[in-house]
Amino acid sequence: MEQLSKHKFKQGVQWLGWSGVLATVSAGCILAYSVVFNRPVDPIPVPVAIVELDKIEESVNESGTLELGNQQVLKSPLEAGTVEQVLVRLGDTVNVGQQLIVLRNPERETSLAKKQLEINGSQVALASSRQAVLVARGQLESARQELEDFLTLGNTTKLDIQQQELTLANDRAKVLEAEENLAAAEQQLQESENLFDRGFIAGNEVRRLQEAVRSANSSLREAGLTVDTSILELQRLQLRLQLEEEELRKVISTAESNLATAQLQLSNENRQLQRLQLEYQEIERRLENSI
Repeated sequence: MEQLSKHKFKQGVQWLGWSGVLATVSAGCILAYSVVFNRPVDPIPVPVAIVELDKIEESVNESGTLELGNQQVLKSPLEAGTVEQVLVRLGDTVNVGQQLIVLRNPERETSLAKKQLEINGSQVALASSRQAVLVARGQLESARQELEDFLTLGNTTKLDIQQQELTLANDRAKVLEAEENLAAAEQQLQESENLFDRGFIAGNEVRRLQEAVRSANSSLREAGLTVDTSILELQRLQLRLQLEEEELRKVISTAESNLATAQLQLSNENRQLQRLQLEYQEIERRLENSI
């Protein structure tokens, strides 16, 4: 039992000794690390040169073409043109879509100016055609109104016709009266001749009645001529009325034709202006390619 206790005591002393040795070694390592890594760095000598303003040149003895990196060639959509304006300077940073150069195309610029003059002339013609349509429409409405008034309200010729119809009726009445007078004179003459043949009256009475018959015949002829003259006058007036109506209708027809012509001209001028405007836009679009 005593031997066992001595053995355990001896073993504990050994562990304590080794622990002390290990602690001592660890402290030495830590101290050495601190000394090595925390010691000041020794300065390194550096050559010093004085800076002077001068050219930096480097000669290259090679043959070839010298180009900048990422260089691009820009081509104009125009086949030919003169540079009129450069909108950027050397070294500027440009963005996508930025205008760089404006080219001058005198031929297309002249064409554009001429086309504008044509458009201006077409606009004037179009305005004139519109005015012509308004005038033609007004003339047609006026002619139609005049014909309507002619047919409904009457005019001088109609009044003359009405008066002539009354005159003709009166003249025909005179013819009837002259026929009656002639018939009466002839009846008297016949009776007188019978009486003369029987010796009841003298020859003078017969001759007077014969003269009365001749006078009645003359009056009847004159009345008939008057009727014929009145009929001719009435026909003349009726013909004049017909001609006046035909003239008014002809005026309406002419006005309708003029209106149709003016409207057609207006339509043509409108199409002409639209065509010129499209051509102008096309030339203008081509000129935009000069940017």
